[in-house]
Amino acid sequence: MRFEKTTPKQPTQASGAAFAKMKPTVQAVKSAQALTNQPLEPIHFLVLREHRTELPCSCCHVALPQTLLDTVVVFSDSIACTSPELTFHYLCDTMPLASALEIGFELCGCYSLASSPQADKPFLPRAPLTSPDAILEVIERNPQLKNHRNTLKVLRYVIPNSGSPMETCLVIVLTLPKRLGGYGLPAPLLNHKIVASNYRNGGTGNVYYIDLFWPEFNLAVEYDSDVYHFSNPAQSRRDSERRLNLRRLGIETLSVTSDQVRTTAALDKTAEAIASAMGIRLRLGDSAQREKRAALHSAIFPNTIWDNQVPCECYF
Repeated sequence: MRFEKTTPKQPTQASGAAFAKMKPTVQAVKSAQALTNQPLEPIHFLVLREHRTELPCSCCHVALPQTLLDTVVVFSDSIACTSPELTFHYLCDTMPLASALEIGFELCGCYSLASSPQADKPFLPRAPLTSPDAILEVIERNPQLKNHRNTLKVLRYVIPNSGSPMETCLVIVLTLPKRLGGYGLPAPLLNHKIVASNYRNGGTGNVYYIDLFWPEFNLAVEYDSDVYHFSNPAQSRRDSERRLNLRRLGIETLSVTSDQVRTTAALDKTAEAIASAMGIRLRLGDSAQREKRAALHSAIFPNTIWDNQVPCECYF
C-alpha cells in the first residue's frame, strides 16, 4: 500500500481555547475506554491545573497554558487528544525504554497496531503520524515539560518509516548500543526507495522499496514473513528476481526470517552476518553483555512472532 506524504492536522489558537474549557468527567472516562477498547486501562487526561481531579480509572496530567497550542488537537467541543509528539513524551516518562521505542517507531512508521489482540489483522497500514524531527521540535519549544531530557534520550534511537512491528523489533535490537542490550550497528534507512535507472550502474528502471538499507555499505536487509513469502510461490519468484536485480546494482541483499530472531542465540548469528556484510567484526562480549541482550530480546520481541501479515510499505 502506498501513501503520499501528508501534513498532520495542526493545533490552532481556537483549538487551545476550546481545550481550556474541557474538564474530565466520569462519562468522559467511559467514552474514552469504549473508544480505545481498553476498559481496564487507566485513561490519561491532559488538563489545566484548575481542572485537575481524581476519577476512577483515570490519571490527570497538568499542562501549562502556554503549551496548549503545541500539544492538543481538538476535533469537536467535547473531543480532543494530545498530539503524537506530546503523547510520545508522556509515554517516555512512564514506560521502559524498549516499550517507548516501539511506540516511537509506530508513531513515526507506516502501521498501527490493532486495538484488540483478537483482531484479524494485528496491524494496519497508514501514513506516519509524526517524525523524530517533529517530536524534537515540540520538545525544544517546550523545555518546561517535565522529564523532557528522558524523551530526548529515547528519541535519539527512533528511526522513521518502519513498515511493520517485526521491522521495528529488528532495527531496535540491531542499532541500540551494546550497553542497552543491542548490537550497536549503524542505523539504516527504512522502506528506502531505490530507482534502479538512477542508481550507480544503471538498471531496468524498476523501483524498489527496501526494508532496511545501509547506502554506505550497499547493503539491504529484508524481513521475510513465513506466510507471505514462503507459502506463496509467486511471491518467492518475485523475491528472487528482485534480489538478482538489486545485485546487478551492486546491492547485497540479506533475508531475515522469524526463526532467525526467535531466540537470542539465533539473533546473535543474524547480527553477526549483517555486521560481516558491512565489514564489521561484531564482538558479542561476556556473560554480562549476553544477559543484556537476552533481556532486550525478551522485552522487544512479542511472544507470538508477527508473522501472518504483509508489511506495510510507506512510499514517498
